[in-house]
Amino acid sequence: MMEETNHEYDQDIDLHLNVDQNLDIDIHQLSHEQELQIEVLDLRYKLHHLRAQNSIRNQENQNLLEMEKQRYLVIVQELSVLHQIVNENNAKIKRLTAANQTPTTLTKHEQKDSNVQRQLSEMQRTIRETR
Repeated sequence: MMEETNHEYDQDIDLHLNVDQNLDIDIHQLSHEQELQIEVLDLRYKLHHLRAQNSIRNQENQNLLEMEKQRYLVIVQELSVLHQIVNENNAKIKRLTAANQTPTTLTKHEQKDSNVQRQLSEMQRTIRETR
């Protein structure tokens, strides 16, 4: 079915090109039916051209969509790693707190954990907004 349609389009294009080459035909000599046939051929040619352009745009959009999916997967993986780091840091802080470490020792760990936690929250919010 599709091959038949493409074959028809190819024939239409050939006829359209043939009509273009024979523009010296006096339009007044053409019958109304012939004028309509030429107009139909011209419209078919334009339709074929638009379909080809549409096909190219669809492929470009598919490629962009695939790139965005890959970018999203990378962000999700990075978030997972950051979440794991936060959990590990929280566990370290709990261990240090339980061992009665001095507050100055904990401050550096707490600051790092706080920064990572803030970055994780920002990335999670960004992902929610992009969905």
